Amino acid sequence: MTDELTEALRATLQAAAQDAPAPQPDLLQRVERRHRSRRRGRAGLAAVAALAVIGGSGAVVSAVGSKDAPDPAQPAMRATPGPLTPAAPPEPVPLERLWPQAVRTVPDRLPGGRRYRPITLLDDTRLLVATESGFEKTDQLLTYDLDARRVTGAIRVPVPSDAVVFPSDFSVGGGHVAWWIKRRTAGRSVIEIWAAPLGGGEGRRVAAMDRGRGQEDVRLLTIGGGKIYWSMGEWGGSPEGVYEVPLSGGPAGKVPGSAGFQVLAWPWIGAPGPSEFGEGKAGDRYHGTLRDLRTGRTQTAALARIPGPWNCGITWCVGYRTPPQKRTGPELESPVYLQRRDGTQGRVLRGVTPFPPEPGLLAYDRFLAYTLESRKDGRPAPKIALYDVQTGKVGAMELPTAKDGSYSVPGPVKEPYDRLFTIDRKDSYVLVDLAKIR
Repeated sequence: MTDELTEALRATLQAAAQDAPAPQPDLLQRVERRHRSRRRGRAGLAAVAALAVIGGSGAVVSAVGSKDAPDPAQPAMRATPGPLTPAAPPEPVPLERLWPQAVRTVPDRLPGGRRYRPITLLDDTRLLVATESGFEKTDQLLTYDLDARRVTGAIRVPVPSDAVVFPSDFSVGGGHVAWWIKRRTAGRSVIEIWAAPLGGGEGRRVAAMDRGRGQEDVRLLTIGGGKIYWSMGEWGGSPEGVYEVPLSGGPAGKVPGSAGFQVLAWPWIGAPGPSEFGEGKAGDRYHGTLRDLRTGRTQTAALARIPGPWNCGITWCVGYRTPPQKRTGPELESPVYLQRRDGTQGRVLRGVTPFPPEPGLLAYDRFLAYTLESRKDGRPAPKIALYDVQTGKVGAMELPTAKDGSYSVPGPVKEPYDRLFTIDRKDSYVLVDLAKIR
């Protein structure tokens, strides 16, 4: 990891620790997505060919809501981007052997036997988790101490009876967790932003937006500077801009000059926000322009031209030759392009199968996640792999497969600062704490 990104993450995580409470604490065309999920870190599971689709909503520590977060994109931009150098990922090493300090396996049930879903790591040992009263219907958030195997800080998550999108995109910052829901009343859509202290209590509505008969949803959500920020847009359309509301509540307002921008992670928003990345073309640079919500300063990426679109996080950008969902067979292994947004460290990776239906960002702004096809005892034995852009190392873990050979993958990463990467296994979760990888 680059020095400036390391310092940025260290400072933001330290700030979050100070703010956090004590340990006690049209589907078919337009799915209303009642059971829709957008996992971040393990964001929105993808399905391809024989891959199975799994649901769930997700979350992220929003970098981590510190109003004093340093700038992780400091290097001066090059007038002309550097070259893209061919590179081949090395033979993968089992995740638990390569990065033992970062990998732990935990049961998928809490003490007492209730199933849960990991949301994000609050620190080295505390995991924010969700329990559900129905399919993707979160009813409670809890802080799970992984060492003590103890649960604290219960947050009740109300779900209105007219909700058409259940609580989604849980985001942590400033000692709070925030999320959104969508209701439909008398044919009108209402977007609501909710929040609660991490120490526990009941979720409360912070803001409501009457969208009339519009089809807009919240894209991404983050917390910082005592406010909640979120981007809006229609499914398949470009983002309309970024909105804000104080954590204490009040009317929502649009951030001036944010048309076309999308939330990335506090304090960064990016433009142009993608409509559907699979429709991108050569020359497209999603989030190519960064804007700092604290200062209004903007920065534009200097990237090599590739035969496809770029998708940028805070420091790194990922590019693909063609839209993944339009590739079949051997074409799945078309090149993956990587370059820092300052125009340096460009490389072309071959032999990599990215997650469809859309390429994501680097996990923790450092790790490219992809799948490896292999066989064992005559049966499919797919693996999930993490390529470290800092060291060039690759860690991998075998994925469980169904009798018909189908399997599920996490993907694509949409939030560049979440330290948690989760792999589902039978009766357990493998938690990879990306912040512990040196």
